Amino acid sequence: MKKVFLVSVIIFILSVIGNKALAISQTELNGLNYLSAIQNPDGSWNGNITTDFYSTFTVLDTLRIFNKVDSRYQIGFQWTQTYPPENVDYLTKRIILLSQNNTSFTNELNILLSLHDIDSAGWGLKETFTGEVVDTFLALQALKAVNYFDQNVISNAISYLLSTQNPGGGFGFYSGDVSNVYMTALVSMTLQQFPQTTSIATAINKATSYLIAHQNVDGGFGFSPSTVYETAFAYIALVGETTDNTVLGNAVNYLLSTQSPDGSWNQDPYSTALAKIFLDKRWGG
Repeated sequence: MKKVFLVSVIIFILSVIGNKALAISQTELNGLNYLSAIQNPDGSWNGNITTDFYSTFTVLDTLRIFNKVDSRYQIGFQWTQTYPPENVDYLTKRIILLSQNNTSFTNELNILLSLHDIDSAGWGLKETFTGEVVDTFLALQALKAVNYFDQNVISNAISYLLSTQNPGGGFGFYSGDVSNVYMTALVSMTLQQFPQTTSIATAINKATSYLIAHQNVDGGFGFSPSTVYETAFAYIALVGETTDNTVLGNAVNYLLSTQSPDGSWNQDPYSTALAKIFLDKRWGG
């Protein structure tokens, strides 16, 4: 996604981007050093606010984005292959990892398709579960990552997602659930990956308005207090959809100001990896 700035501040940004680029480079380096230092001997990264699998997947995605596909990455990737894909959440991440590493994902894809809830057109957590928002957007991300050919399956799943959007523009974890920043950002990010039909574009616009309206006074996002991971997701969802540089700039300032001296965010590999993905988006990745 590209950065979008107000025309009125372009000259100012160009005048200071040299110094900021140096600062960002050091920030990125500190974050990478932190992630390298805390990898477990088995190749995984501990999950402080999420599971070890999610934490490891997110770190690996960050390392790939920053072209750090080295021995540490390979050990981490091998560890994920020993982790059982016990539900749709883990299964979709596994498919994405396999495709990124040019490894066959046919078996995993077939399992994912077998878990498709025909009645709702979405996905639930496991077999016999009805469709839910969180599992459906994860499935769509995996299908998009592998260029799945059946557009009917994709279109129907998108239609299901659109039907779960609340009147205020937000999304919850399931249809009828109270909206929250986390899910709204992730669904918007997912929808942005697909051709922008009128209905998709409308849903994204509503989600964008919801996110902007729920930015906290400290510039971050999330139920008070703000969190690193919700702010990172919200920024990535907003950066290509709004020209309000105050909104974007405040989110930038919040994330840059919350990095710890050891290079991490909250001494958490998941938050640190997401913050680094945010930095990549911030400077044009």
